[in-house]
Amino acid sequence: TVAMSTIKDIARYVGVSTATVSNALNGRANVSEDMRRRIMEAAEKMNYIPNISAKLMRGHKTNNIGLFLPYLSSTFYLSLIQEIYVSCLKKGYDLLVHISRDIESRDLLSNILSSNIDAAIILSDRFPNECIPMLHSKDVPVVFLDRQVAQDGIASVVIDEAQGMRQAVQYLASTGHRVIGHLHGILETYSAQSKLEAFRQTMTELGLPLYEDIIFDGHYDRYAAYSAVRAFLAKPIAHMPDAFVCADDDTALGCIRAFEDMGYNVPEDVSVTGCSCTKTITDQHLPLTRADYSMAELARNAVNILVEMCNHGGCGQILSIKTSFQVGETTRLRLPC
Repeated sequence: TVAMSTIKDIARYVGVSTATVSNALNGRANVSEDMRRRIMEAAEKMNYIPNISAKLMRGHKTNNIGLFLPYLSSTFYLSLIQEIYVSCLKKGYDLLVHISRDIESRDLLSNILSSNIDAAIILSDRFPNECIPMLHSKDVPVVFLDRQVAQDGIASVVIDEAQGMRQAVQYLASTGHRVIGHLHGILETYSAQSKLEAFRQTMTELGLPLYEDIIFDGHYDRYAAYSAVRAFLAKPIAHMPDAFVCADDDTALGCIRAFEDMGYNVPEDVSVTGCSCTKTITDQHLPLTRADYSMAELARNAVNILVEMCNHGGCGQILSIKTSFQVGETTRLRLPC
């Protein structure tokens, strides 16, 4: 391994004080250009890397934004990271990504407050609302992607999950579907709660029956959804659904695969919808019918609001990203019998 040098090592090598080296490395004007050049050349030669943690303790900006996520288990998270990274670069910031599913809420809070970041974007069901005042007291600007909060230095940018669910149920009802099930996500999350509540409300408003035995957990995971639907189909079925509204595309793909493996055809026997910002294709190369939204818009707004709070402070806002409904080939018109 190559040893890394300190400011003291550079000062000793060049023959100047540590203060002169520090001034040169930090671009201060009280160092001649010739001396600055000599010090920079020595720093490069000696593999000097600045101590970011020390700078942070002295109150320096790091130009880092931290993104705190619970998983990397689906295309949603990978797409989110990519779009936030692009938005950060445009604003002159670097992005640090933290995956923190298996740690407790207090440890997550500690990670956020001790990271070398100027601000944070948080999407985590492990971060409880009662920890939000601690973020505020430490002057860490935050944008949440999974709950609605607006305080000094704290904002939210969220997908209008309820709108997407309403669009899906209304479309299915308008095309003749009557027995509609729902594979929800992880109910500790804002998104899953919003979708489930909107599903129940829209079904009731449309006068459609709500059958609890066809509302179950897809866990925002293709394999969990597959297992849940297989288990459902393996038992006597009281209410055979003619459609399933799934919390996201991974859940929908698992649902479709389970029906197909049990001898059903999608969409001939059952229609399936998802929710995603990508044009998902099923194993049978069918474009998925889904509620759609712009991940680029979500990321751009989150970073813009965060940078504004970093530079000017002030109270945050709640911004909702609208959805549209895209009809694919996993749903069909059902004529009344």
